[in-house]
Amino acid sequence: MREPFLPPVIYHRVHTFWLRLLRWRERHIKEKSFVILLSLVVGVLAGLAAMVLKWMIHLISGTLTADLNVSEGNYLYILSTRLSASCLHAGMSVTWYATTFRTA
Repeated sequence: MREPFLPPVIYHRVHTFWLRLLRWRERHIKEKSFVILLSLVVGVLAGLAAMVLKWMIHLISGTLTADLNVSEGNYLYILSTRLSASCLHAGMSVTWYATTFRTA
């Protein structure tokens, strides 16, 4: 078992609260209703994550293109596209490596 990440007093309180919450849920909420409730929570959080991602993309796009002159050719457009593709490739490579060479 791994070492708790919180101080022991706080870890014990959180762990006790979590166990009490699980016991209460098992006594008062049916499993089918719980699954529906969890799917609703996951859907709302996924929607919020999508909104944050869209906001960040617009923020970065506005920052990169704020001082660009559109009437002239601009190498920053090509560079930013290449940088994005490189980051995507690196992320996919790390994911592939982590799933392929996972150690127990």
